Amino acid sequence: MAVVTARVGQVARPDNSLSERPVTRRVRPLPSGPVPDVTGPQPDEVAEAVDHLGVTRLLSTYADAVTRRDWDAFERQFLPDCVVDLDLVSRPAQELVGPDAMAEFVSEAIERFEFFEFVVLNHHVDLWPGGDRAAATGRVFMCELRQLHGETRRTDAFGRYDDTYAKVDGRWMFAGRRYRSMARWPEGVVFPMIQDI
Repeated sequence: MAVVTARVGQVARPDNSLSERPVTRRVRPLPSGPVPDVTGPQPDEVAEAVDHLGVTRLLSTYADAVTRRDWDAFERQFLPDCVVDLDLVSRPAQELVGPDAMAEFVSEAIERFEFFEFVVLNHHVDLWPGGDRAAATGRVFMCELRQLHGETRRTDAFGRYDDTYAKVDGRWMFAGRRYRSMARWPEGVVFPMIQDI
């Protein structure tokens, strides 16, 4: 069987001869209206996205360190003079200053649990308050999943952090935290929601 090679615009007939066929192309008109911006993200938009990701990474690193009980990694997320206010509602409020005090408090609090996992449920970050590119504030809703040694019942504790963050040498860290308990299960204890702690 003969092989016929056709150029663009040619059509092979049943007898393998070629015939010319005009080539037509459709050209779509350009859209009317303003010219779309094809320059891509602007420097401020990129910086905002990078900083938002940096704060999100801080929260994830904190949750990971607590869950793994890695207190060295835990302490590295705080500024040396970070103040943490704790309002557990059912117990007297406490103020902790510095990474060491915070690590000691949390490690002792969760020592009684055979299983413990810290989960960030949702967070909202406000970057650059007052134009300060090295500062941010945030609101974090979280849950602790827990099971005591020797028991089979799981307990959950829900709470909210109101945070201040600082960027030091390109890395976001906790500059201050204010915590308040929101609910505990299976007790079914729900504490009043406070809009602005």
